[in-house]
Amino acid sequence: AEINKKYANNPQKRQEELMKLQQEYGYNPMSGCLPMAIPFIILFGMIDVVYKPLTHILHLSSDVIQQAADIIGNTGNMMTQQLSIISQVQASGGAEKFAALGPDVIEKIQKLDLNFLGINLGSVPLEQIQQGIIFPLILLPVLAGVFSFLQMFVSMKMNPMSMEAAGGAGCSMKVMMYIMPIFSIWITCTVPAGVGS
Repeated sequence: AEINKKYANNPQKRQEELMKLQQEYGYNPMSGCLPMAIPFIILFGMIDVVYKPLTHILHLSSDVIQQAADIIGNTGNMMTQQLSIISQVQASGGAEKFAALGPDVIEKIQKLDLNFLGINLGSVPLEQIQQGIIFPLILLPVLAGVFSFLQMFVSMKMNPMSMEAAGGAGCSMKVMMYIMPIFSIWITCTVPAGVGS
């Protein structure tokens, strides 16, 4: 704070002094990134399980999944292909349509339950809203927006010096406080509920 105040009019000198201070105390600004690597690895693993439950939960072979994809005609997004297969097999008349997969595979898929606390983790909120099903999936995008806003708001309140040091960038940080929640809402609306949560 003293360095920011002392060299407020000389950003280059302020940066040099901050770097000297960091070196003197052995502070590495990138050291905070390492603990974030573990949650990202876990997050991407969970996302893959949500998008590919036939592979990871039911342990179906890729040949069986490809055969089912051929039956539905490979329509839509490759990311949501397995979710489409599940919804079509579980729909009325799905067993007859997928009879070529065999009764044991059909039974496994029909028994697969992707619900958690009343929310189907494989369904996309935006698609459900377009079909007229609003509750409970609407909770996920709303909560994502609220928590994103709160995180930005608390971060700005807890570290007011960074706003002062940013100078003109402080205005853009305030704009981001409103843009990021909207972005979070949009992303949460367009991915399966298990990914958005």
